[in-house]
Amino acid sequence: RHEVAPQRDRYYGHRYDELKRTGLLSPAEAVARAFQAVPILSDEKLEKAIAGALPRDGRERLLEIEERLHRSGLIWEEPLGRWQLGIPTLGGYILERLRPIRGAARTEEPAAFYRPW
Repeated sequence: RHEVAPQRDRYYGHRYDELKRTGLLSPAEAVARAFQAVPILSDEKLEKAIAGALPRDGRERLLEIEERLHRSGLIWEEPLGRWQLGIPTLGGYILERLRPIRGAARTEEPAAFYRPW
């Protein structure tokens, strides 16, 4: 089990860097944070989380960003209008990696869906 952790963390590190490079890190963080409370989000709650991470003048891009997060595999759509994290532990990795940058006060608990081995 411990042998998998370095490979998993390298993979997550690459995914994190990809989200950062493509300008999706802030929306990904907001989505991961929203999923800390519930395993499924409605369209409305997902869009609210994404919108909260965008500047006011960037909100017209909300559906484009949602689609890009979907294509990245971070979120998956279940039956229409219901969303889940595509790789739950990736959401937790994003939050844990941002903790030192954002400050511990912003993250109440370590992300429950990311379990470093």
